[in-house]
Amino acid sequence: MRAAALAPYRRPVNLARRGGSLVLRSIVHRARVQRPKARELLRRLRALEYCAPEELARRQMIRLRETVAWACWATPYWREQARQAGWDARALASPTDIAALPVLTKTLLREQGEGLRPATGPQPGWFANASGGSTGVPVRLMQDSGYLDEAQAAQWFIEGWWGIRPGDATAWLWGADRDLAQRSLRERALEFLMQERALNAFTVEEAELDAFVRMLARWQPPLIAGYASALDLCARYLLNHPEIRIRPRALRSTAEVLRAEERKRVEQAFQAPVYDQYGSREVNNLASECPAHQGLHLNVWGRFLELVDGEGRPVPPGQPGRILVTDLSNRATAMLRYENGDIGVASARSCDCGRPFPLLERIVGRKSDFIHAPGGKLIHGEFFTHLFYDHPEVRAFQVVQERIEVLRVEVEIPNARLAELAAALEPRIGAAMGSGVRIEFQQVEMIQRPESGKHRFTRSTLDLPWTS
Repeated sequence: MRAAALAPYRRPVNLARRGGSLVLRSIVHRARVQRPKARELLRRLRALEYCAPEELARRQMIRLRETVAWACWATPYWREQARQAGWDARALASPTDIAALPVLTKTLLREQGEGLRPATGPQPGWFANASGGSTGVPVRLMQDSGYLDEAQAAQWFIEGWWGIRPGDATAWLWGADRDLAQRSLRERALEFLMQERALNAFTVEEAELDAFVRMLARWQPPLIAGYASALDLCARYLLNHPEIRIRPRALRSTAEVLRAEERKRVEQAFQAPVYDQYGSREVNNLASECPAHQGLHLNVWGRFLELVDGEGRPVPPGQPGRILVTDLSNRATAMLRYENGDIGVASARSCDCGRPFPLLERIVGRKSDFIHAPGGKLIHGEFFTHLFYDHPEVRAFQVVQERIEVLRVEVEIPNARLAELAAALEPRIGAAMGSGVRIEFQQVEMIQRPESGKHRFTRSTLDLPWTS
């Protein structure tokens, strides 16, 4: 096994679990809970944890009215939409009234980016974010510190349901392109203090996975989080190597649909419960499971979700619908009625846990496939979405693999830009895939979608190799 593969994982020191000096433990704790506004928001959320459903709905309605009124006053795009509809956002009387505004599609988000931001221009605390999108349609937007504070508070709140406390050590099976590879020295030092370790789930080789899981067996972090398919990949490996025992308190599955067979396999391998969480880069922390596992509780404090049919009409519980998200926390981009490309099913029942947060029964059609490289390496589908962050000329894409030696990249793009795109991306894809693979870029008018309407941005028909 290569020394380079083992180096990051040789001697992890878990200060939170093994004692260590009081000074170092204090540093660890402060690093993990360093956002004071987030801690205040966490206290507010905990105060609502078992309130009456009517009280929760009332508070969400106040935030929804404030957010819509702000957007229709501060941003050129939504101000014009309200004017055309002859609608006064301040008169929002019920959640259904927001349907007077049009749906914000990914195409509109890309084309109207400036118009969705306050006319005052960038403010302190704003930052840019981008998503390749689980639907294969890249988008860009601005977010602010308030969004980060609310996201952190919501994450702490949810993880508390699972027995995870702020400051607990966490292992990640995540992507490297944005979240791992570009970390500064300060961020890497903070990662050490925060007791986090990560495996690049974008490109996985057997030696690297073996080193990572053996490190986890020594470290035993309370929480392991990652893509559903990456957790499943790790679980398959552990089941083939029963001498490696990793026993976290909880596993968090996100970024993809968690299938029943994957959940069963992961829980068997780790002997711990798996909790499904739903969100995206554009608007995260949308819904999460609790220990009752009866659906995903909606984050109604910071988000407002609608489920509509193809004509934009609300669908009843139990019926699949397009998900529209209104972000109640971000004042850098007005994300009202944003169609993120996912399809969900609402639940009509209340959860046995007693929490008042409404339930999503399930998310439909959000799934990445691993792409296979020669030699047994697997490349996570999210790797390809990150490649398109800096190419707004691409309307949509799909990576197709039907043979190990050929990879086809279908793109909705003006034909004149195809050669330029191929020249920019082929070296990066080739470096990940290795030698012996022909990469073909193909311009298409429209990528075909399955009957569910959900676009898969990677599709491989090959069987998994060493994880079988």
